[in-house]
Amino acid sequence: MWIGLAAAAGLATLYLSVLAASFYGRRNLLPERLMERGHVLQLHEYTSLIARAFGTRDWVEHAAIDIYNTLAERRGRKVGRASCWS
Repeated sequence: MWIGLAAAAGLATLYLSVLAASFYGRRNLLPERLMERGHVLQLHEYTSLIARAFGTRDWVEHAAIDIYNTLAERRGRKVGRASCWS
């Protein structure tokens, strides 16, 4: 069980590291369904729930939208002024 938990934690750390490298780098390192169309949207939902408990939901959601928009723009997608979370 501990090995499975350590493997899951390692994979999560690797995924978040690649996501951060994609955000701060010049190109996306993962396919679209693993980044802005997949896990990033799920991660946004969870962080929004946690941020609501601490009273910082607006700040967290704005940051998530910035990340999504940056990753989508690198794929050549047009991003409008409205949030992509509507």
